[in-house]
Amino acid sequence: MVQAPSISNEPLPARAASRRGPLWRRLIHIRATGRSGRVIALVLVLVVLNLFDLAFTLLAHDIGGFEERNPIARLLLDHRVGLIAFKLAAVASASIIFIAFRRHWLAEAACWGFCLFYIGLSVIWRLYYYYLPGS
Repeated sequence: MVQAPSISNEPLPARAASRRGPLWRRLIHIRATGRSGRVIALVLVLVVLNLFDLAFTLLAHDIGGFEERNPIARLLLDHRVGLIAFKLAAVASASIIFIAFRRHWLAEAACWGFCLFYIGLSVIWRLYYYYLPGS
């Protein structure tokens, strides 16, 4: 026997208001299943990979003999705080966009593409430090 869903006697605006609340509470209760969960997990992977990229870039610059290929990062490389702020702002902006569109296939595809790119970049960094003279 199929049961009918329960219907609340509260007026509609009161029910809608009860689902609302502070933004932080709504963000904590993101239902992360299926595509949404994968996108959130991929965004976390991207954040970690970008932090490693930033650390390896700063370390390579300190060692010397390193040429940055990113034109914006190249301008900011001598100003550590500026480079760190730029990288964190770029990663935060991309993360917000990916999470906002986490239910769309294109957001998931873009996350996978960026993850593959940064994994490849991590391999390049590993090879760079492996073949660095004196290591």
